[in-house]
Amino acid sequence: MNRLLCLVLFCVILSAGFSVGASPESPPNVVVIISDDQGWGDYGFLDHPTIATPNLDQLAKQSLTFTRGYTPVPLCRSSLSTIITGLYPHQHGVTGNDPTIPGGITAGAARNDSQYQYYFQSTIDNFSKQPNFVRALTAKGYHSLQTGKWWEGDPIKAAGFSHA
Repeated sequence: MNRLLCLVLFCVILSAGFSVGASPESPPNVVVIISDDQGWGDYGFLDHPTIATPNLDQLAKQSLTFTRGYTPVPLCRSSLSTIITGLYPHQHGVTGNDPTIPGGITAGAARNDSQYQYYFQSTIDNFSKQPNFVRALTAKGYHSLQTGKWWEGDPIKAAGFSHA
């Protein structure tokens, strides 16, 4: 239950404006780290008694952390789409980890069957049309990198990342 709660919980934004020697004219660095499958307190900087996260602790000490993030749906795919777009799942169209396929066909069984690809691709196509903060930053000249789990097709084409 709280595995996806932490998806929104742990976004770290590191601002170069607070760095020594940063020029007031230079744009801030933005680093967003989203971790999945952890409870909200599973980090050293949140005083977990046994889990050590020294590198994340250092980032958190120098940054802004969002410790009151909430997700409108307890699933990773739709939560990530909400973070990226700022929209609710019913607005961006990603309402679950897999699409509903008529006839009781499971998504696992349909994933590699060409007759069902429409259901998977239509969700990705709709997501690709939504505004998102990655495209906004890339349009301002930022380099953006996506690594790890990504559900919405090609991260460069679908979300506007410059690297993946």
